[in-house]
Amino acid sequence: MKRYILSICTLLVLSMTADAQWYLFPNKNKNKEKKETPVQQEQNRQEAQGEKPVFEMEAEPVKDTVIVQTATDEYVYEKADVINAALLLPLNASGNPNNNFFELYCGAIMAARDLGNQGIRINLNVYDISDSRILKDSTVFLANDVILGPVTESQVKSALPYLPKHKGIISPLDPKVAELADSCKVIQAPAHWTSQYDELARWVAEENAGSSSKVIVIKDGNGENEQGNYLISRLEACNVRFECIGSINRADVPEGVRSYVIASDRDDFIATNIRELNLSGKKCIPQLYTVSRVRNLPLDPNALYRLNTCMTTNYHIDYNDIKVREFLLAYRALFNNEPGSFAFQGYDLTHYFVRMCSSFGRQWYKKVEDMSEKGLQSDFHFIHEDKLGHVNSAVRRIRYNSLDMSVTLE
Repeated sequence: MKRYILSICTLLVLSMTADAQWYLFPNKNKNKEKKETPVQQEQNRQEAQGEKPVFEMEAEPVKDTVIVQTATDEYVYEKADVINAALLLPLNASGNPNNNFFELYCGAIMAARDLGNQGIRINLNVYDISDSRILKDSTVFLANDVILGPVTESQVKSALPYLPKHKGIISPLDPKVAELADSCKVIQAPAHWTSQYDELARWVAEENAGSSSKVIVIKDGNGENEQGNYLISRLEACNVRFECIGSINRADVPEGVRSYVIASDRDDFIATNIRELNLSGKKCIPQLYTVSRVRNLPLDPNALYRLNTCMTTNYHIDYNDIKVREFLLAYRALFNNEPGSFAFQGYDLTHYFVRMCSSFGRQWYKKVEDMSEKGLQSDFHFIHEDKLGHVNSAVRRIRYNSLDMSVTLE
């Protein structure tokens, strides 16, 4: 915790174009001097120019009702000279601080610094939503152009009734929020699991197009198999030649190079078949295609390398990238600590969505499909769909190399 306090003190004396404001303790006494809030300033400007007010306060919804949002009007460019960006994170600053979300916050600060150096003026407003009342404060959403968070699906649902009609909520982590995009104005930043399988099927098709051997699909036939069945449907759509088997035995693995895909929702089934492939000896040189969930399985650390694994994933940091190295050096210098995945996530999200607002104005939400970006850890690419919200479709391809035990970004 001392490191975070020292880091914040350091930031206060830095000369930066981007401004930073901290709202970590919402119950502290407020300044007695009355000042106009950003919302009041905007409303006064609109009244003076005879414009129709953009900000409309939402009536408090009836409890236990389902909020179904409707589409907004056409896009109109509305320049934001100073971008107000909100981070709604469960920091628990007054209790036992959450280190992961403080790290995400530090990554956001780094992005604000870099964007400020590029001439983009930012007010970075941080709200500790450990006090859940903040999620029901409409002025928080009215006062900010970019709303990053809250984090969990339940928190997003709590905040949606108080969201102005012309704005959207950016979900930074929870994959369950993607299901809300059909009927609510949410932007799911991490790609949905279907995107990983879509990209995996395309990859299998590309690398096996000229092969005389069929791809071997190890299909789980026990119980529900939503993800496995989806993968098989995508292989068919990509015209991949494959044959399905129920399991694999190391003694029956054929000679030669073969490509394998495991179509299952069960971690134990996936792990068992990877072990069998890994122990097949020198009879074959297997090529395994899979998604990032296998990284959480109890496997031999070298198994994925021996199988020359091709993996699609939402997150991967390429430490050979010059931008990643620059971020590492700057983060170490500023916070006297090593950045983890949450720091990279905070940087990528803040950098991308603030740039969106800078490019397309305060109604940037309606132009999400018009700008893609490659981040330090993850990428952003939104495809137009018949939904009120948006779900990121960008995933990364990484390859585990058996010759030098390295991992490369394709």
